[in-house]
Parts: sequence; C-alpha cells; structure tokens
Amino acid sequence: MSTFYRQIGHVDLTRLLGVDEGDHRSLSSTVRYCDPFAPPAFCPLANAFWNGVGMFYGQGFASADDVVGHEMTHGVISHHADLFYWGQSGAINESLADVMGEIVDHRHRGPGDSPHSWTIGEDLPIGAIRSMKHPGRFGQPQTMTGRRYARGADDNGGVHTNSGVGNRTFYLISQGGRQAGRTVHGIDGPSLRKSATLYLDVIEHLVSGSDYADLGAVLDRSCHVLARHHTVGMTGGDCRNVHRATRATRLRTTPPRAKQPPDAPMACPRGAGPVRLLFDSEKGHPASRFDAGPTWVRAPNQSVFPPVSANATSGRASWFSSEAAGHHGQLPDDASRRPPGRPPGVPVVPAVGVSWRPARTSTAPR
Repeated sequence: MSTFYRQIGHVDLTRLLGVDEGDHRSLSSTVRYCDPFAPPAFCPLANAFWNGVGMFYGQGFASADDVVGHEMTHGVISHHADLFYWGQSGAINESLADVMGEIVDHRHRGPGDSPHSWTIGEDLPIGAIRSMKHPGRFGQPQTMTGRRYARGADDNGGVHTNSGVGNRTFYLISQGGRQAGRTVHGIDGPSLRKSATLYLDVIEHLVSGSDYADLGAVLDRSCHVLARHHTVGMTGGDCRNVHRATRATRLRTTPPRAKQPPDAPMACPRGAGPVRLLFDSEKGHPASRFDAGPTWVRAPNQSVFPPVSANATSGRASWFSSEAAGHHGQLPDDASRRPPGRPPGVPVVPAVGVSWRPARTSTAPR
C-alpha cells in the first residue's frame, strides 16, 4: 500500500498515518484482533477496521490485499475528505475505500487471481463480501433509484449497503459497460493508473459532508483538471466517459427510498430573531464571540473517544457537541456498530455540528 500511494500521488503513508514512536514513525496494524468486550465465541474478530490511529484485523483478514487497502484508505480519507460516517457521506467513505483496495488487488494479482474478477474480500476466510461489477449479488444497489437502496438508521444509515452505488460508478469508469441506456467506455489499462489517480484526487477534494451528487461533481472536476495538465494521459474523452458513468448510476438524483431533507435556511425559526454570526477567534466584537461550553470540541478531533470527524459541508472543520443520553433523536445502540472498546450498555450518542468558515460560525442549524 505504501508503494501504491507513493506511485500514484507521492503520498508517504508512514508520514500521513504513522504512529510516533519517538525517533521514527511506523504504520500500526494489529492482527488476530479480539474485541475485549465480545463473547469468547466471537474471538478473534471476523472483521477488520480502522480506529483513527491504526488498522485492526481479525484472523485471516490481513491476508486479503483488497481489505488491507480498504482499511488503510479509510486512514487516508480521514486525513483529507474526512467523510462523516453516516448516510451518503458514509457510503462514499466505504466506496472509496473499496475502490482503492480493489485497484491494489488488480495491480498485484496473485496466483489464481483473475483480471475479470471485481469482488472484494475473495481471499477472506468468509469469502467475497461485495462486488464492484455486480453490487446486486450482495444485496447492494447500483443506482440511487434502486430498490435495494437502504434507508433508516441501521448500519449508520446503510453505509455498507449504499456504497454499492459508488462501487458500480467506479467499475463503469474503469472498465466500461452499459447501464440506463448509456454506454460507457472504460478509461483504464491494466495498471488502472488513470482511475487510481482520479480517485485519489477525489479523496483530496471532497469534504466531510459530501453526498453522492457532490461525488459526481468532484469526479467531473478532478478528471478535467487531470486532463488539462495531461496527467497520466487523461483526456477529454476520458472525462466524457466519467460523466456518463455518473449519469448511468444517477449520482445526482435523491434516492426515492431515502430522501434527503433540504438544507436548513439561513434563518432562525419564526419569532426567534435573525441569524447571528458568532466569531470563534480573537477577532471581532466581544459580544459576538462564540463561547463553547464544556461539551463542545473543534472537529476534526482524534483525541476524544470516539474520534470526531469534521462533519462540515463547507470548509474543513466544524464545532461539535455530544448530546446527553436520552435526548430526543438518540441513535439506537447496536453492538454490531459500536466503536471498538465501547462496552455494551454505554450508548453511542448522536452529535450536532455547525459547519464553519475560518474566524466565524453561524447559529443557524445545518
């Protein structure tokens, strides 16, 4: 993975994700991991995850290069787009991790690997878990309007299901195909260098609150920038096919099964007064200073548990506060989604965030 990221974007993974060990930094990976709060029958863990600091793999999970690439890419995402792990932004987070993991898998094929196989996790003890080419084989949607598109709070708003839309989009971009009356010609050769470079640029330019419509726009923008500079041989024709792929999977369409509420207007409820802009730096009138209470932190923040992502729809940071357990809107505590190390019975509480621009933040809800 370190070689891959260095080759496609001059990214030093050890510098980006490494743990400080005094005189050097190193990538942290734990294998044969056991959840200390899980029953003995569930040890070792039959899964893998990135916890904000390092990678953790259950028995046999570190042997699948696409899974290793997936988890390390979660780390890369956390240092760039920092996609909020909920709903569409969470599904994009999962999809981008799948994309980069599968590219690595194809660039380093082992004995028995087929260039025509586009499954994730085929080398796992439990077998393949997703397909980039045919998401429906694993119960995932391949368009925003598909009947398999998940809704509700389960799995953080269906992040591991709805990632199928992003995965299918990548497959069409890379390998081509026909969908929704559109023919897409793949942009990639055997090295998948064009799609690898494109998707790294996308990771570096999305923001934490991005949705699938934003992904479509950034794919277009990133492709045109690469083509303008003749990077990795990207062409205008490639970009037309990238755009066709985003149209084929209907990235810009709100899913009928999980409609998004409109953004809140920049105004307070009737009778509550006008919007006030509050400064959060040393500048501005003292009466207009935002006074963060003890529950608030500036996000992103990796020093709290669980780590807090930016959750910003503009800019790169936000203010974030955890609600007390029992408040309305509390998310269900599901052991299968509980952060590693969080014991049963301790609720995973929701939080509110305020998207901010440097030096000031708004009291209007987002």
